[in-house]
Amino acid sequence: MNDSAQRPRRRFRKHDIVAVVLLVLAVPVILSGIQVFRISTAVPSNSRVHVDALQSLIETQNPLTPGEPNAFDLMTDAAAICSRISIQSSDALAAEAASRFGYEFEYVSVSGEYLHSDMPGPNARGALDPESDSWPEANRLVRQRSADALQAMDHLGLSNRLDDLVSVGSSRPPMPDGSLSDGLPMLTDVRRVSRWERGRLELSGELGQWQQVRRSTRRLLSLSSHVSRDPNLISWLVGTAINRGVCRSVVEIITRRAIPADEIAVLQDILERQPPLASLSYILEGERLMTLHQIEKVHSDDGKGSGYFLPAQLQRAGPPNAPPRASIKNIRGLGFPRKAETVETTNLVYDRLRQMGEQTRAERLLQPELGIEIPESQILLQIMLPAFDSIFRAKDRYESNMRATLIALAIERHRAESGALPDSLSLLVPHNLAELPQDPFSESGQFLYRIDESQEPGYTLYSVGPNAFDDGGHRKAPGDPDESGDLVTVPVAD
Repeated sequence: MNDSAQRPRRRFRKHDIVAVVLLVLAVPVILSGIQVFRISTAVPSNSRVHVDALQSLIETQNPLTPGEPNAFDLMTDAAAICSRISIQSSDALAAEAASRFGYEFEYVSVSGEYLHSDMPGPNARGALDPESDSWPEANRLVRQRSADALQAMDHLGLSNRLDDLVSVGSSRPPMPDGSLSDGLPMLTDVRRVSRWERGRLELSGELGQWQQVRRSTRRLLSLSSHVSRDPNLISWLVGTAINRGVCRSVVEIITRRAIPADEIAVLQDILERQPPLASLSYILEGERLMTLHQIEKVHSDDGKGSGYFLPAQLQRAGPPNAPPRASIKNIRGLGFPRKAETVETTNLVYDRLRQMGEQTRAERLLQPELGIEIPESQILLQIMLPAFDSIFRAKDRYESNMRATLIALAIERHRAESGALPDSLSLLVPHNLAELPQDPFSESGQFLYRIDESQEPGYTLYSVGPNAFDDGGHRKAPGDPDESGDLVTVPVAD
């Protein structure tokens, strides 16, 4: 029998077992401590990969023509002129109105549709009552001061900038910096330009200045197209809003006064040949890159394509370009998905949105849902991803409005030529329209048209709207669901 066989077996004593148990329990605590240390000392990635990708997208989709001005430079110049004169003119109008009427008017529509004030008014909007004795004189005052302001703007070169905007093809938005928001502050000023030019359009229509009506219509359509070239959803929606505004003004002009048939034909041709808005696919790709860049800015980088969510970065105060700092508050990020998972979900969502953006409304209705579940734990995506329903609702309304406007022009052209309204829309083809535009909201594709001589202008033209139900040409009432009511083009709403 050898010595080893003679050795007594080692018995685990109680304290040995306790030590092993404590060691086993300590491992996850140590690992958790390492995680806490890493996330509390982590700072976000400073990668510019998505900024560079967005710059490449802008350059590829918006080539510049050598020697030709950039439309965005022209819009910036026009916006500066409008801002300068608008502020001066509004202040002067308020002072003059206060002395003459005891009521400080503000420009809301430069054509004088509304005369608003911060003072308590006869209705909830604080507007001067059109039935009041002072309305006609106040209305003339606003119109005259509007014309004076436009003349002052033209003296500084507004009309020249807008005419150049019509003729240029180069339209490249400002290149983004690390914040990807260079173009957004300009949108308010661009909308101011569009409101003043719409005022000029409406004033010219009232005076029968058809050449100016044509010029202003071209300017506004070009403005809506160019501003939509900035690859973010807000700019694109501003473009659709400007487009809807000019269509409304054109319809109002042609249905509230007699216009020669040849002038209506020219307006019809302008709208049929209008420069298109940027594609929704391009806009959504820009949104994807901006979202991915924001994800980078609030996640650490582990060098393997992932990292921790850093909640403190969402609440970080200080200058936009201030260097990020580590914070113990970031330990809350341990309860959220890692960066790789967030990036994967983001790409899936935007791939689906781009696919839907290329579909017609009828095709989207076959699969109306996004089809991708975004967990509640993906709080960043819940905040940042656009409400996709509103994207496509705006697209459908833009298309429906433009097509209905073309039909309204054809109806008025028929009336100007024949002296009577057409009995049906089919009579507009082929002389006034090559083919009838399709209503994206209707299963039949048809816009609805009814002659009604009891009201001006003698007929109603409308789309069934998002609910695809014929509400008899009645608009959505205040307080009704967004999907209710018809989209009425004629008569124009008061």
